[in-house]
Parts: sequence; structure tokens; C-alpha cells
Amino acid sequence: VGLRDFLVELAQVKIGAEVLDHVPANARLAVVETLAAKDATNLEKLLKSAGVIANERRRLIMLCDLYGDRSVLSDARRGLRNSAARRALDELERVVERLESAGLGDRVAIDLSDLRRHSYYTGVSMTLLAAGPGEPLGMGGRYDDLLRRYDAPAPATGFAFEVDNVLWALSEAGVSLGGKLPLRAVVAGGSDARRRRTAELWRGRSARVAVIPSKSIEEAKRYAKAWDYDLLIWHQGSGARLTRLSDGRSRTLKGEPGDELFAKLISWARVGDET
Repeated sequence: VGLRDFLVELAQVKIGAEVLDHVPANARLAVVETLAAKDATNLEKLLKSAGVIANERRRLIMLCDLYGDRSVLSDARRGLRNSAARRALDELERVVERLESAGLGDRVAIDLSDLRRHSYYTGVSMTLLAAGPGEPLGMGGRYDDLLRRYDAPAPATGFAFEVDNVLWALSEAGVSLGGKLPLRAVVAGGSDARRRRTAELWRGRSARVAVIPSKSIEEAKRYAKAWDYDLLIWHQGSGARLTRLSDGRSRTLKGEPGDELFAKLISWARVGDET
């Protein structure tokens, strides 16, 4: 699609899922999140307080350091020597080799500490990342157990793109989109009910809307600019103040706009049309 600077991050839930079975269910979520944050100190504390034995603690804690390029595979083989781990690493290495053969070796990262989707994926998973949205452009992997839930057991692999995030990343990379990106707006100020109503109206015009409870318009502007939004809609009195983030220009809106005015407002917010 024209995006040249991206990263394919691979994980292998089989590496840590077996060890997670030794973590009490009520502590598992906190352990998985702490492991994903690569916080070895707090992970040790969590595992001890959960009563996980020393050997299993060591296996989970070592995953915190298993992040990086394909050299992670060699590091993992030295530390994880049981047959199940070796098979899981072999499986992951085959995926890495296929990506390398496609000329994507320098775009690959491996993160063996990421077990956040261990209850869904059953093997190698991947996350597509790029500058811009701060969220994945796409995710996928093996989920062989999914179809079994519907009495149709079969190997399964899937991948889904977050199209808006892909478009955002393309825009960040300077790729011309021909106006394809949806307008992105922040709604703030006023009551919860007004913010929800405004968000509903703009989403009905295909805008991507974030609703935030900012205490001031300046605080809302800082948030909107930091996340590269196009428009800030700030409720004041019975109307709203619309600020175009590209140049700071504002206009006042009274009441709910009809279709014709909505089209003009979106054009104004997106490309600076002063009509």
C-alpha cells in the first residue's frame, strides 16, 4: 500500500503459556501485563506473592529479556531447554526465515515476553507497527483452538488490518492519500450528555472521534495536537467552538448542523476551506 517503514513484531505464546499454567488464575492477568511491560522486579514480587515456585519464576522472568532481532532465538535456546520450548522456537524460526526470504529480515522483531493473547492464539502471532497511530496497524496469528469451540476443529491462521491506523501511518509517512483519511476530532467541554451527542453526530459523518473530560480548552488542545487530530470541538454555552489544529483557527457553531453545513465544516477542518 506504499508504507515502507514498518516493523513486524513476532511472539510465540507456546513459550510462556505452559509456565502460566503454574500461576494462580487470580494473579495471571497481572503477571501477563507486568511481563509485557518487561518489569522483572515487579514480576518477581508478583510471582512470589502468588506462590509460584522458584524454577517457574525463573522461566517467566527470563522472558523479560527476550526481545529484539533474530539473535533472541539463540538466547532463548540457551535458557529454555525443554522439548516443548525447542519445538515452539523451531516453529517461530521458520516464520522468521520465511520473512527473511521475502526481504523483510530487517523489519522483524521478536518479543517472547508478550503473552497477552495467550488465551486466544495457540502459536506464533504477529503485530504490525509503524510511526503515527501509536497502536498496531494489524494483528494476527495461529488460533487452532477457535474453531474447536464451534465443533469444527481445524488449524487456523488469521490476520486483520486496522484500516484507519494504516491510513494514519501512511499519512505520517508522507504518502498521498487523496483525502481518504477520515476526519479525526476531539470532543471536550460541556456535560457528558452533550459530548456523547456531539460525538454521535460527527461519527455519523464518518469522523473518528475521541471524547475527553478536559478541564480547559488549552488542555484539550494539547491533547489533540499531541495525537495529531484535525479538529477540536469545545462546548461553550449553548454552542461549540471548533478549532482547526493545523493552524489554530476557530469558528463558532450554534446548535446542531444540517448535512450541508456538516459538509462545509468537514471541508474547513480538513483542508482549510474558509467557506
